[in-house]
Amino acid sequence: MAMRGRRTLWIAVVGCVIWGLSPGSLSSQDPENWVAPGQRSTSPLARRAMGFADTTPESRKRKKPDLAQLEADHGDKATIVSKILKGQAAPTPEDMVRARYSACRLKDAVFMAKTEKDPMKKKMSNRVRAWALCFGTEKPDDFDTDAGDASKLRDLERLEIIQANGNEVEFKLHCKRGVLHERSVMEEDEKYGWIYSGESKMDAWE
Repeated sequence: MAMRGRRTLWIAVVGCVIWGLSPGSLSSQDPENWVAPGQRSTSPLARRAMGFADTTPESRKRKKPDLAQLEADHGDKATIVSKILKGQAAPTPEDMVRARYSACRLKDAVFMAKTEKDPMKKKMSNRVRAWALCFGTEKPDDFDTDAGDASKLRDLERLEIIQANGNEVEFKLHCKRGVLHERSVMEEDEKYGWIYSGESKMDAWE
């Protein structure tokens, strides 16, 4: 019984070797597509086949902030705002408000979702979706609510910081179709420094 098992295994090994050397094998049929052991193909098709392709929707890919625009919007705070947008913790509540303003300019739904709390949308994916609809980068379906006044944030013109006191920041967002006057309550966060708590002492369009 043991001898028969060894003979069967040997026949299988020889068969595999013969198949690999035959004209119909992959390496003989298309030698340009052969990849040596230990080497990884970087072609988009191969990466998709291996599950490494970037499947992030275009609407949710983060855009690199323009330094000139940051300087125009934030003056000497442009550098810190740039660092926050790249993942550094915000030193103050005002700095995070400035970074979120620039994220709105970039229509960066992911950054906005990561740096806030929303009791109605506890899952980050739901917050990202809400901001993408607000920015108009994704189309609503039958289950989505209308963006309403929030759609005015698609056309921002400038940020006006009125007052920063403790964990509260009062500011105005000047848009082409109106002005949002808000006093946001921020809260400390281990990763992002400060995030929007989801609470505002004032929130009105003028």
